[in-house]
Amino acid sequence: MYYAVVFAFTTCFTTFNIPLYPVNPWVVGSILLGLAVAAPIAGRFESRRQPDGQAVYCTTGKANRFPGHLLTNLLGAMAAFALWGVAHSVPGVANTFAESLPNFNIAFNLMLPVSAAAAYLFVRWQQEDAFRKHDRNHKIDQVNSSDRERKIVGFSLSHWHQRLNFFHLVFVTFVASMSGALLLAHGMQATRVGLPAVSWWLVIAAILATLAFLFACGAPKSRDSRAVYITFLTGTPAALGGAILWLSCFRANAVRDATMVAVAGIGYVIFCVEAVFADWARDNKRGRPPLHYFVPMAVAIVIAVLLGIAYFAKVD
Repeated sequence: MYYAVVFAFTTCFTTFNIPLYPVNPWVVGSILLGLAVAAPIAGRFESRRQPDGQAVYCTTGKANRFPGHLLTNLLGAMAAFALWGVAHSVPGVANTFAESLPNFNIAFNLMLPVSAAAAYLFVRWQQEDAFRKHDRNHKIDQVNSSDRERKIVGFSLSHWHQRLNFFHLVFVTFVASMSGALLLAHGMQATRVGLPAVSWWLVIAAILATLAFLFACGAPKSRDSRAVYITFLTGTPAALGGAILWLSCFRANAVRDATMVAVAGIGYVIFCVEAVFADWARDNKRGRPPLHYFVPMAVAIVIAVLLGIAYFAKVD
């Protein structure tokens, strides 16, 4: 139903040639922040509901969902807004360049149902993961609706916090993907005359916000949701690679090179440490992981340092 509503909304606006991609920073920031905060707050209000003895939204003990939920939502909103800010910091990208693209309104608007599909698949993944914890003998579509709703309490779209979170995911995905697409298209067009004048600090802000969001997805408070944790595992390497590629577009100097080394080195170490500790905790092992778990990471760092020395060495 939610996907059908989004698709109908998109079709209506596209028919009248009305672009859905937002250009007002106050509108973008308000919607991103509002939806990011609304979902966990709605969860707190629903925390007292306990159908069949199961809490709709746990806010106590180690299973407390509120801090991790609020943190990841805020960081995701910040990352999307930072990327939007980078796109709009390039002169002419949001208006002159976008309008020069053929049928740009249709292309932009079509990204909305695609973003909705991505958000729905994420929510569905969470539901299937929750269902398997209660029933490993059936698939989620093999049971009747009442039994299914009982086994996915806390992750059903019948809950207001899940509905608001769904729309949060749609808007964040839409803003971030369209901003990235605009930057990529503009960069490809500008290669013949030089790279676009992107604000250095906005690029750093976008990189740091994106990595912070992904690292939060791998934090202990977020690991209970398999879908969120997989986002950390699969998204972090891509974000680190994208950050290095993005930074390499700037003119080579000591600041640029040092930033690339810091982002790649520190980001890789944090990723490895979080992944190892998460795997250790998943197996219910006590204490801390032994040091030999970190040997591949140490070897990679040593090789990177040696390559860095060779790269930065100046030959007179």
